Parts: sequence; structure tokens; C-alpha cells
Amino acid sequence: MRHIVAATFLFSAASAHAGEIFERLRTEPNFKLTSTKRPEDLELCVADALTHAGAVSAFRNGRETIIMSLMGVNKYNGAVRLVPVEAGTDLTVFLRGKTYDDRMKGWISDCV
Repeated sequence: MRHIVAATFLFSAASAHAGEIFERLRTEPNFKLTSTKRPEDLELCVADALTHAGAVSAFRNGRETIIMSLMGVNKYNGAVRLVPVEAGTDLTVFLRGKTYDDRMKGWISDCV
């Protein structure tokens, strides 16, 4: 019985927690871009651009939206959301601080 109670507590605590990715996606974006390309056609290029600032992981959020998280040395540096729209893709970039704004915008703009 104790194991069931403990497992229930851990599950409910984990499901109520919003981690770094969701927290970052709820902040004001650093910048937004649009592209005529589809999200899946941008995925590798945008991930490669993000590697200038750290390690990248990409996830599907639903069927079509792609979320990329950016991890630096011992800290989470940001996220990029690629959302399909009728004309292509809306890219929204959320970075920790403003240090990489201009450089990152340039690197990602090369993809769109």
C-alpha cells in the first residue's frame, strides 16, 4: 500500500510540474521569423544553427509543431518553436538573456 501511495504522489507531482522548456515557451520571445518552408524542411538547419550555443534536442508537440530545446554547459539556454501555417512556418525563438539575439537571428535566418 505504501508503494501505491508513493507512486501516486510522484506521478501527480511530476504531471503538475512545468519544466524549463514549457517555462521558456511561456516567456516573451526574443524574436520571430517566418518561412515559406515546412517545419520538417527547416528542422535540421535550425538545429544546426542552434549548435552555436549548445546541444539541441528536437521534439514533436502534437502532429506538426516542432519544439527544439537548447542546453548549454549546466544551464538551459532556450527553445525554438516551429509551427506550420498555411504559407509555411512561423518560427518563435526564446533565449535566455539577449547575448545571442543578433547572432542567433542571423544563423536561423540563413535557414528560412
